[in-house]
Amino acid sequence: MIIKLNHQPSGGKEWIAEIVGRDKKFTFKRKFLFPIAKNWSSSGKTGTTSFEVMPGKVYEVQEPYKGRRFIKVENGNIQKVSEQEVLETF
Repeated sequence: MIIKLNHQPSGGKEWIAEIVGRDKKFTFKRKFLFPIAKNWSSSGKTGTTSFEVMPGKVYEVQEPYKGRRFIKVENGNIQKVSEQEVLETF
């Protein structure tokens, strides 16, 4: 499944990371995904960045002006997951 995030550098950097375990310092071990497409304006100040996520995995998403959230893909749909649910999973 492809997720497109807004690209607005003034609001922070957009990224998606797979949660792969627990970490003493950062709470979660993350594997950051590489974008599969960057559809940015010629100035690079607006647009979208696309990432591919897979079913059965938990991800943390950072999107400018929206902040961080946890998601997973189930039955072809993106489901929001609470941080507590992620902690219980790992």
